[in-house]
Amino acid sequence: MGSDNEESAGPEGMLEQFRKMDIVNYIGVEDFADELSYKWTSCLLTVLCSLVTMKTYFLEPVACFVPTPIGFTVENQLEYVNSYCWTEGTYAVHPVNFSLYADLHDGGVSAYAGDKIVYYQWVPIVLAVQAVLFYLPRLLWNVISYDRAGTDVGHVVRVVRDAARETGERHEKMVNHASRMLHQMMRKNCAKSLRGPDKMRNAFAKAWRALSVAMPAKASGSWLILSYLLIKIVYLTNVLSQLGLMRKFLGIESKRYDFLGAQLLWDISHGRDWQVSKIFPRIGCCAVLVKSAVGANWQFAQCILPVNMINEKIYIFLWFWFVFVSVATVISLATWLFRVCHTSCGNHFVNRMLKLSDNYQETKKNEYVQAFCRTFLRQDGTFVLKMIALNCGDIVCSEIVHRLWTLYRDCKGLDHSQQDLSGVLKLHSCEPRDQGVELESRNGLRFRRATIADPSSASSSSADESAGERGGCDVFKKATAPPPLPRVVEEAPNKDSLATVVDETEG
Repeated sequence: MGSDNEESAGPEGMLEQFRKMDIVNYIGVEDFADELSYKWTSCLLTVLCSLVTMKTYFLEPVACFVPTPIGFTVENQLEYVNSYCWTEGTYAVHPVNFSLYADLHDGGVSAYAGDKIVYYQWVPIVLAVQAVLFYLPRLLWNVISYDRAGTDVGHVVRVVRDAARETGERHEKMVNHASRMLHQMMRKNCAKSLRGPDKMRNAFAKAWRALSVAMPAKASGSWLILSYLLIKIVYLTNVLSQLGLMRKFLGIESKRYDFLGAQLLWDISHGRDWQVSKIFPRIGCCAVLVKSAVGANWQFAQCILPVNMINEKIYIFLWFWFVFVSVATVISLATWLFRVCHTSCGNHFVNRMLKLSDNYQETKKNEYVQAFCRTFLRQDGTFVLKMIALNCGDIVCSEIVHRLWTLYRDCKGLDHSQQDLSGVLKLHSCEPRDQGVELESRNGLRFRRATIADPSSASSSSADESAGERGGCDVFKKATAPPPLPRVVEEAPNKDSLATVVDETEG
């Protein structure tokens, strides 16, 4: 008992508990770049916010020294000065260069207005707001992908992920369930005007297909993918905006610090301290207004800002992290745009999945598979399948594609006797075959007796569970059984009747 508690309290136990958290294991209809933004960046900002909050609000963010005591109790005086300077802000000016003038109503601090530091009080709040901003695009995407696409796409991906971890009957049930949900979504959103290649000959239909790439409508089969691209743009806009707002928040106006993190890192490595850059100063000056019996006067205080040592490292790291996230998002957006503009990418992906399922002999020209991608899956269906492959693996995705392909054939009633579709499924006729027996009459004439096989022993191929039970018969017959022959008696009563039977048999 005690050893278990010690293991759970150790580093390995803490890591295991972290892996079990929902936010770590959660997957959805997102790729790696999306997870960088909404998951890892939000978690990172939350951790940094907690660290700075502890230092700012619970420990000692500012420590000030007053050369001339105020009042009778020095301890209370320093506590008051620390709180005053933390609230009102300090000035990034070296104490040697800071002067106060009693004859001025503001003590002369207006001359240092450009050097005033007020951001360190707000760093925890700003980090928390940044974490929320990185998560907001995902909330918007959840609204779009939940039911607006025809089904809860995120739930489908999670079911497939769970199916990839299961085996046996439970695995098959989960895969069939996910396949039926996707089939329902695609049939619900299927456009009747975009059926097949034979109905795409006129100019209006071709123009409609071209516009469907840029029209976020369910009828065009591109609602989901174009909405996703819009969310990608929101992700990219968010991270680029935060790179710019970071400079504004820190009060950096110099063009020298357009690349903030890189320049700060260069300054540190070359010994260029805060007195030159005026960024994240360690020492500041504060002017405290004190009311006494004689009158109000300004008191000079020299302060150190240990919290800025933490802030400097945090913002250098965040700058490089935001640049990494923005680059990953740009690459991801460009990749998805290429997939949308080139439909051959979707066809190649489906062909690869069918080939991976060991049920498809890849051919360069397969009109049925192309029609399956163009009129049934379309861009939204291919997009969801690609997300399943990215988040759950190619193996389980190939099972989903194979089931959808089987359902598509079932709905269309395609003839699979053609050579280009051979190997897709081992098809058998569900009708009993003629198991005739050759007989010879007393007159030496040979004929064949037609017998019907026992239905219980007839081999049949059952359709996939996702297509529903069809009485144990596959509706796609590779060969049709010959018509049953008439029953005849073994012996003919006379020559005329025997000749009649032989004629019927040969006919």
